[in-house]
Amino acid sequence: MLSLAYLSDLKNDYSSKQSFGVQSINASGWNAVTATVTGNGSNSSGKTADMRIQVPSESCIVRCSMYVEPMGRNVIFYYKKALEQLQSLLYGK
Repeated sequence: MLSLAYLSDLKNDYSSKQSFGVQSINASGWNAVTATVTGNGSNSSGKTADMRIQVPSESCIVRCSMYVEPMGRNVIFYYKKALEQLQSLLYGK
């Protein structure tokens, strides 16, 4: 397992109920993973938190779901390209 660190500002005064899942490329279904808060801060949106999750490999998809207070609903983000960029930065691939 690899750690994907610095999911910056995913938790702030305007969001809550963050949950994460990972999926290998060409697989079906999501595996729930727990986020660990690695730092706290603030910005123009108020309080923030940096989070870390475990991923099965550099080539996977990360799903983040959270409730966004101003929108009054849940939103879902998918990260794939970010992992490829992280791999390039860390390993020069």
